[in-house]
Amino acid sequence: MTWGSSYLGYVIATLMLASAHQQPTVLYVWLILGGIFFVDATVTLLRRLLSGQRIYQAHRSHAYQVLSRRWHSHSLVTRWTWLVNIAWLLPCAYWCVVFPAQSVIALAIALLPLGVLVLFAGAGRAEKP
Repeated sequence: MTWGSSYLGYVIATLMLASAHQQPTVLYVWLILGGIFFVDATVTLLRRLLSGQRIYQAHRSHAYQVLSRRWHSHSLVTRWTWLVNIAWLLPCAYWCVVFPAQSVIALAIALLPLGVLVLFAGAGRAEKP
């Protein structure tokens, strides 16, 4: 088992909280810009937990893993991730910066569709043997 992703998550969370301490709106910007990763990880973890799978066991059920197998292409998944980040999440993050009072609305509008997409992709489902 490698702990690189855990360490990286810790570092990102620490930076996110430290920057949000200075300006609370920044927290929403971080959550939106990292939305694909946060939503994929959260939905996968919750779905695995609710279905009785061992959440600490290695798996290949994150949405990006499922899609790369389904589409037979990591680069295609990466390109779609870039497109979603640039065309959808970046404008939502900008909305938070310009209209800080509406940050919660922007966060919901940014992440709820991602949650639906990740569920539709099959994130967290038990792997077929």
